[in-house]
Amino acid sequence: MKRLPALLMVLVLAVSFVFSSCRNREDKEPDGTKSSVSDTEEGDEKRPDTWIADRQLSVKVFMMAENVLPSDQVNNPVAQEIKKRTGITMVYDTIKTTDEDQEMTLYLASGDFHDLMLTGTLHTTSPMFPIVIKAAREGMFTDIVPLIKDTAILGKYLEKGYLPIQARDDIIFREEFGDKAYILQLGVERPGSQRAAWIAGIDTYVREDIAKALDVDISQIKTQDQLYEFAKKIKDGNFKDKNGNPLYPIGAHLFGNSDSDPERMSYLWRNWDFGNRSGFDYDGNVVKHVAFTDYVYKRIGFVRKLLAEGLLHREAFSIASTRTQEDIANGSYAMTSMHVHSQTWDTGAEQWAKENPGKRYIPVGPMLNYKGEVARTAKIEANDCLMIPKTTKNPEEVIKFIDFMASREGKLLWQYGLEGKHYEEKDSKIYPKEWVMNDLVEAPKTLIDEGFIAAGGIWGNIGGTDYAPVEDFGQYWFGELVDNTKWAFGESLLKIIAPEVKYVSGYAPEGVLQGYENEMTLKPVIDAFDDAFVKAVFAGSMDEARDIMETYKSQLKKAGIDDFCELLQKQDEKEPGIIIFYLSS
Repeated sequence: MKRLPALLMVLVLAVSFVFSSCRNREDKEPDGTKSSVSDTEEGDEKRPDTWIADRQLSVKVFMMAENVLPSDQVNNPVAQEIKKRTGITMVYDTIKTTDEDQEMTLYLASGDFHDLMLTGTLHTTSPMFPIVIKAAREGMFTDIVPLIKDTAILGKYLEKGYLPIQARDDIIFREEFGDKAYILQLGVERPGSQRAAWIAGIDTYVREDIAKALDVDISQIKTQDQLYEFAKKIKDGNFKDKNGNPLYPIGAHLFGNSDSDPERMSYLWRNWDFGNRSGFDYDGNVVKHVAFTDYVYKRIGFVRKLLAEGLLHREAFSIASTRTQEDIANGSYAMTSMHVHSQTWDTGAEQWAKENPGKRYIPVGPMLNYKGEVARTAKIEANDCLMIPKTTKNPEEVIKFIDFMASREGKLLWQYGLEGKHYEEKDSKIYPKEWVMNDLVEAPKTLIDEGFIAAGGIWGNIGGTDYAPVEDFGQYWFGELVDNTKWAFGESLLKIIAPEVKYVSGYAPEGVLQGYENEMTLKPVIDAFDDAFVKAVFAGSMDEARDIMETYKSQLKKAGIDDFCELLQKQDEKEPGIIIFYLSS
């Protein structure tokens, strides 16, 4: 299945975390800078306990991120304080294109490496994963196991039950490497910590003023039939957008659907979301692909009915996000789908809410899933990955620095800035200064240039793991203790759409497929489900739609889908719950 948009994972952390720097291969300060405490100027007795080494740390980042870096990565206030406490000067070098896979391939072939390499979210199904694993097999990276065993934070990775299962077995401690590990995955949440509310998933929303005008209790909309009747009432109401044009009863997803991903529209068939996010689940006592169930035809038939009656935007499966943002900002969609916190981000939904009080989008339902539940199921996982090239000098210093940045002291620096200047601390709780809270909205680049990530900056997140912001700082979102206005509405929505969230850890079926003996034959056919589904939705008749799906099912059979389903079932029966068949977000 297709990957979720990067923005979703970005927002589970409440900010966008990527990195950049200028390259500097020498273990020395960049021109014009000077270490706050150097080896020659002062003795060891005057160095803080957090001192590591007087050196530069160069980081190659396989993401585009220039626009969210401090204007001066070396001399900003946070960088200088980090240098003072550790001796380390961080410099980041980002790629200049969006083709991370090609950039990684060329970089590895060059042999000219930085001290540290950083990728975005890495899973066994990521296009970059085979490239990284191949490099690890060829001995291009440093084994991190002996380096982390005595560290305060990263050492937790060696503890049983700390890491999510997929991060542990597929990424970090892969069986093929024995007792060695070459990839350090970030984004791990501390077990038992309060998790991010956004993980509850994507749901159906309607303009508040329209629901009131129709006098409909939207909390009682639980089924597809009820959703259909509501859409018809909206159409009959002849509502207009702010430009006076007829609006769509059901619009596209908030962030568009230019890659024709049916999952983006799954809110339309919540009652029939069998195998959501995986394509597989138990139908009775047997694991099946969704194409071999009645659910797929219920979905297709329902969408076709909405389209035929003019209740659904005809480009909902192909529209670009630039258009949906404009449409929603104009109030052109009576109903849309979005993330629970989308109205607290810089999106068309937030713009519409600010300009049209009393007309913001509010949740419909919650709709029941195919099991008849309202509970959300969310996967516990990690994200970005770090690798230390074999050419890096003194890699133990690199690990010590990452560990410092992952500590409460380190996170406090790159997440909140400097005490006294950017925030005050009371009873272990962090209170950003008034000017910081103002600049968060009015002048975000000012905060980015200060060297911390509050306003969407990205500098410093090589310590982005062991997350427990409520426990560490007294709040999940930045500045909640000072002003919770930005997040309060989203949190109130969460209570409606996700009265219960089930957290699971394990492997997705697509992860099991990676490395499967018949992967090269079966995967392209499984991946073709999206195209077959969309073709069926827009077929000339329901009979033609069925022919399309039956042809697709024949292709799956020929490619060996039955044997793969049997493998999934055997693995799940051997260790119940290890295969995650269903995720609602």
